[in-house]
Order: sequence, then structure tokens, then C-alpha cells
Amino acid sequence: MNTKRHGHTPRSALLIYTLVAMASVALGADTTEPFDLGATNFEMYLNYEGLGLDTDLQNIAGETVWGYGITERFSGYAGFVASADGDFVGGDKELAFGLYGTPLDGDHLDLDLFLGFSALGPQLDQFILSPSLELNWDSRPDLAGWGLYTRAGYAISGRTTTEGSERFSDFELTLGCYWTVSPGHQLLVEFDGAFANDGVDNIHLHDLDREWSTGGIALGYNVEINGTMEMINQVSYDLPDDDEDASFGLMTGFIATLP
Repeated sequence: MNTKRHGHTPRSALLIYTLVAMASVALGADTTEPFDLGATNFEMYLNYEGLGLDTDLQNIAGETVWGYGITERFSGYAGFVASADGDFVGGDKELAFGLYGTPLDGDHLDLDLFLGFSALGPQLDQFILSPSLELNWDSRPDLAGWGLYTRAGYAISGRTTTEGSERFSDFELTLGCYWTVSPGHQLLVEFDGAFANDGVDNIHLHDLDREWSTGGIALGYNVEINGTMEMINQVSYDLPDDDEDASFGLMTGFIATLP
């Protein structure tokens, strides 16, 4: 499944997880592979999070992503997200851009490096910078068997208050496993969480008090419809953390590789 992924995941509509993934780009459970050289990918996703919660705590979002293979190991993307709560009010939006490359591309071990940034909020007045990496181990070349992967990312955002400036930063971690059942059919499972902080005056990052925040578990089934189309499906369970209530999420999407 040679498609880009970031991961979603992650805590609904917070910081870099406007939907469920890294670098403010939603997308479902999957490993990361560079786009084909010169080929343009068009991706569309619909995500519904917070099933089991009150409607004002739910999140409904749609996303489109354009990706382009600049070289064989270097790609770029741009994405747009529109979202609302379960009552279809409280509209929000996000623009995201990023680059990623694959400095290590072996038969059994891959390393991908990302640099993304985005603007979000009703006025697109919140800026987020999100460098990250993904490390894959594959039992067989070209994702033909099963494998393990981990993503780690650092998301930085800030805001101005009446008391001064505050900076927020999250260290996001995702652990995943995939199994290619047959050519074009792949099952995945992911777990994610974050070391997060609540902000600090005068934006001194070294003074931050971080706490572990459990994310959730996602089960994915990805299938190639034909040589140029892939369907992404995901069911997620948001694990209760502190006083949170448990909830479920559903996501589906399509990826088209254009000539």
C-alpha cells in the first residue's frame, strides 16, 4: 500500500489531531510510503469521533489531501479539513502543508522524516509546527508480509492571553502492526498516546510539566480497489483517561493515484 499516512489518532480535534493523525493531517491507520515519482495523489476522508458521548462533544470532519512525489524518496502534501460537532454546529477548519522523505529505504527497515505545519481555528489564527518520524520493520520486502512501525512527533503551538503568551507542546507516540492478508488487503492495529502539557507563561519550553495522556486503539482494513485506487477503513476506541468517558470513532476514505 504505497500511500502516505500520518495518523491519526489521536485525541479528537486537539492540537495536531484535528481528526486522528500526525502533522494535522487526519488519515487512517497505515504505514507511510513516499508517493510515486511525479504522480499526484488525491485523498478524501470522512471521520466521526465521539460516538457514545453527548453530541456537543462529538466531532464530524471531512478532509481532502493532495500529495506529489518530488523525487523517489521525497514527497510533499497539502490538506484541508472542515469539521463540526455532533449537532453540525461549531464549524472549524484547518489548512496543513508538509514535506517528508525516506533517508533509509531497505527491504526490512525504513525510516521516514516529516516536517509539517498548519493553521487552524475558525479564523485560521492558530499555528502548529510538527516535526516527526516513522520507523518501520517489515518481515518481507514491499509490505508483503507483516511488520511493526512506530511514529513519534513533536507538535508546538501557542496563543496570546491577557496574562501573556503561552506555548503548548505535545510529544505524540504511535505504535502499530500491519498484516498483508493477501495482495491488496491489509489489516492494521494502532495504539497512540502523548506526553502533553497545559501551557506556560513566557513560553519557556524547558519549564513544562508533562503528563502522559492515553489516546486509543484503532483497527484498520485497507484494500486496493484497482491499480490506482485504495479504500481506507478504521474503527477506533478512545480509551478513558482521568475523568474522560469512553467513546468510539469511525473513519473511511479513498486514495486515488492520478497520472
